[in-house]
Amino acid sequence: MKNTIPLIFILSLLIVCCGKEDLPIDPKKDILGKWELIQQRTSLENILDVEPIGYTEFLGENSYTFYNV
Repeated sequence: MKNTIPLIFILSLLIVCCGKEDLPIDPKKDILGKWELIQQRTSLENILDVEPIGYTEFLGENSYTFYNV
């Protein structure tokens, strides 16, 4: 009896605490906003730091706008 009470308590904590969370991830909304290019890859080993020349703003409905700095 002494072993079953802690076991039931631990199992109930696992069931309550380890519930699967449904995160609302919508890629169409997550990419919206202004983005700046700071690195450019020319090969798998070569990553170059680049000076930003502008911003790309991704808008809704598959459109974007580029702003020069």
